Amino acid sequence: MSQPSPHRDRTGAGRLSGVCAGKSSHVSKYDAREVTKTMALYDGRRQISEDEVLQKVKYFYDRAGKAMEYWSAGDKRTALNLAKEIRNELREEYKNNDLARIEKYYGEDINFVNYRAAVHEAYASIIGQTTYQNAFSFLYDVQSYMSYYFPKIRKKTS
Repeated sequence: MSQPSPHRDRTGAGRLSGVCAGKSSHVSKYDAREVTKTMALYDGRRQISEDEVLQKVKYFYDRAGKAMEYWSAGDKRTALNLAKEIRNELREEYKNNDLARIEKYYGEDINFVNYRAAVHEAYASIIGQTTYQNAFSFLYDVQSYMSYYFPKIRKKTS
């Protein structure tokens, strides 16, 4: 049996998902305060307020902005790693939001409909792996889609 990759936890999932599941103590060097944000927003257990949705959308918007700052400062490796983390988080949100039970529970909620669309568009904005060639474009798209579906976050990005 092969050894697990040093970049993945034993489940094969990314580093941050291990943190969320309580399996690892690794915290991203660039955004340690946001580890709890990586849990799926719509869990099917409770109603989600507009403020919670805006907070999660702002989280993606701000992380993409931070990665773009790293890119512009010449630290493309850090930017790429952060872009990969964002994409992994978006993938988990996308998969969760696509579940029939989640759609049934939240399908009439306009914030869910918009959040689902923003996550889908941002996640699907690139095909294949996140690379140096497409990372900046992906990060730009994350900000663009989040602010398109939730224009209120533009005012709250201080």
